[in-house]
Amino acid sequence: FNAAMDAYGKIGHPEGVQRILRRMDQLRKKDANFDHLCPDEFSMSILATAWAKSRSLEAAQKAEAILQYMDVNELVPNTITYNAVLNAIAVGNQVDKALKAEDIVQRMKQRHEEKGEDCAPDVYTYQSLIQAWSRTPYPGAPQKAEEVLRYMDEASEKNKSLKPNAYCFTTVIHAWSRSLEKNRARSAYQLLNIMTRRCHEIQNNSGKKSNLLKPNVKTFTAVLNACARPIEEAEKEDAFAIAQLTMAELSLGAYGKPNFLSFAAFLSVCATTLEPGPERDEIVKSTFEDCVKAGQVGQIVLEKLYVAASSDLFHQLVGEYRDEKGQIHIPKQWNSHIDGERAGGNPFFHVDNGKQDGNNIPKSSVLRLQAVKEFGGKSGAYSRSHSGTMVLEEDGEPIIWSKDGFSQTTSREY
Repeated sequence: FNAAMDAYGKIGHPEGVQRILRRMDQLRKKDANFDHLCPDEFSMSILATAWAKSRSLEAAQKAEAILQYMDVNELVPNTITYNAVLNAIAVGNQVDKALKAEDIVQRMKQRHEEKGEDCAPDVYTYQSLIQAWSRTPYPGAPQKAEEVLRYMDEASEKNKSLKPNAYCFTTVIHAWSRSLEKNRARSAYQLLNIMTRRCHEIQNNSGKKSNLLKPNVKTFTAVLNACARPIEEAEKEDAFAIAQLTMAELSLGAYGKPNFLSFAAFLSVCATTLEPGPERDEIVKSTFEDCVKAGQVGQIVLEKLYVAASSDLFHQLVGEYRDEKGQIHIPKQWNSHIDGERAGGNPFFHVDNGKQDGNNIPKSSVLRLQAVKEFGGKSGAYSRSHSGTMVLEEDGEPIIWSKDGFSQTTSREY
């Protein structure tokens, strides 16, 4: 029965899992010979996984209910069970999801340490906790995500299995890109620098290539998104310089090549950090031409081009492909290498207004979220106390800000 449920769980079909569980219950009640057909810890882990993969709006609540069911029926959740529940919570739409995730992680640590239960948090546990914070629409959320990352760094000194991986770092960068924090471009780029530095150190020390901390296109695109729409006017120069560095490094190909989301993000940076005029048009034109050559002109790229380019430039670049209704029909080779563009635009540019389920969270969670807001406006654990800034030399070459402040805030050498 568990094997059949596992098949449903892997495809995110909780109804199929529940149907089998009901059948087990019916057989058990009907015939004493089937008394052994009781759901066990593995059964509950499968059901939680199915809800997590279902992307249902009620997945988080259903997953939490599984833990309650297990407590009532004296079943002991293991790390796999908890991680499945945490995954469902992290991708859910509850405003207080990060607080729920924190509580579950604390419960795992407490039960493992005090009762010896097989539920010690692992790297996947903290991945989900970071993801929950990255999707929390409150000031201070990216700083909290960085706190979890720093905890993993420190804990990995004794337990190497907790060493944060590329997914953890990328998710924290996403937290910055989704936020409305000041200097988010700098914070995101600092994390990217740490990733690339550590990745090279691992390769140099071992003599082998390692993907543990190797950033990918998603990582670089998240940094580009963090550079778009600076909160303050004074941040624009730095944000654009960081975006240029990020796009140039990605274009080298060592970590993949820019995709349609990368080009769209850079065009958004141009539109929100550069003043309209010939200089901006020149950069926008060059970027779009590179996008055409790469076969990555998706719908989101055209939307960002429309905003970033002047009317004359937009007409110059795509005017001949517009029909009488204004719709653009681009040549097939322009988007020949696109993979995975979603209808309706780019999900990375969505900003949650924080109102979903906002009236249904407990008062205690409201108070805790208010406390989280106190982190808003502060640097993260990896970029705290930076006094340097990024400027441009006379020949236009970028200078990265001083790393002295970072080295003073940690006992580790990055």
